[in-house]
Amino acid sequence: MNPGIDLIRSYSKSLAEKAMNESSFFPVDREFVLLHVKEILSFDVKDFLLVNLEMEAFSYVGQLMICLPEVWEEISVKDLFVISASFSNAFAYYNLFKFCYKYIEVNVGDILMEAAHKSGKVELFIKALNESLRTVGTFIKNDGELEDFEDGSLNIDLAVWLKIKEKILIDNRVRPAGGDAIMLRHQIENLIKNRL
Repeated sequence: MNPGIDLIRSYSKSLAEKAMNESSFFPVDREFVLLHVKEILSFDVKDFLLVNLEMEAFSYVGQLMICLPEVWEEISVKDLFVISASFSNAFAYYNLFKFCYKYIEVNVGDILMEAAHKSGKVELFIKALNESLRTVGTFIKNDGELEDFEDGSLNIDLAVWLKIKEKILIDNRVRPAGGDAIMLRHQIENLIKNRL
């Protein structure tokens, strides 16, 4: 990760504050992000993801990420490994795991566990998995969220996200999201049980 991380933190904090006041769709929307996408892409995208995934509020982080396919088009599974190995809190693991499952519709649990082992942060990831078990129902898009995508409220092109999903699924350590909370709960419990 590059030394501009403090600049990205400052920029990201300012961006989040502006989004709360200026976005038409709370907490952030695609139109707002489009006004800032060139600035965002001027940063190292891996560092930008790292900083923003470490924020505590998934409602903002998840919405910001879904509004930034330009960033995710640049990200590989190897990048996800490197980014997650740099996480300093459980929120980041939780945010990445949930975002990938809910919006990209891939399960990156094995990659995150592998990165947590390599970086000595298994307990942080386990903490995130325990929170995931507690909130497992929120990992599946509800009817209102699906409607926001389908009616164009979010102004997000789902075809772009399908391409991102296909690219990530090329790595055999990543599986398609199971689609239901019971299956995800079982997968999370297995990750916790088999962590060693």
